[in-house]
Amino acid sequence: IIVVTIRKLWPQINKHKENFLIGIKRGMPILVIAIIMLLVNGGEIIVNGHLDIPNFISLVLVSIAIGIAEEFIFRGWLQNEIMNKYGSTPKGAMITILVSGLLFGLFHLINALSGQDILTTIAQVIQTSAIGILFCSAYYVSKNIWSLVFLHSFYDFSVLLGEVNSYKDCINNPDVSLIANIITLVISLLFA
Repeated sequence: IIVVTIRKLWPQINKHKENFLIGIKRGMPILVIAIIMLLVNGGEIIVNGHLDIPNFISLVLVSIAIGIAEEFIFRGWLQNEIMNKYGSTPKGAMITILVSGLLFGLFHLINALSGQDILTTIAQVIQTSAIGILFCSAYYVSKNIWSLVFLHSFYDFSVLLGEVNSYKDCINNPDVSLIANIITLVISLLFA
């Protein structure tokens, strides 16, 4: 929010408030995946009968904070900066969407520094690059940052809900099984 304010990008971000549903419609693949993950992960919690409420609240807050921060940085600031450089022609838009989406994915390499294993990190970079490209195209069409904040936050919440009981003090347990990494990588490649 500070970067967007300093760079005076609020007019670009706020100019199409009515396009919230256009952004959601364009991001429909993420919404569908998030709903499926919510049902699967929520069902697992119901079947196991164990939900740590403080961890759940922490997960909600972390998901919202990540959604706001990453969308304002990567769509609100970076995508607008790249668009200003390459223009809004079809070629300029394609370059902007691809570069912004790939940078969003590469940003997630930082998770390896927090102890996440390299296979999980590579899978996450591929997955978030694909999601980033989709989000960039949704933002390009809608110019509505809040639809992307919603999609991003809801997706993160739905995916991480399965790990809600491993959250403590807003920090996730980085241990993920090999099969989960392989499934994530395959799905991400198909999605990309």
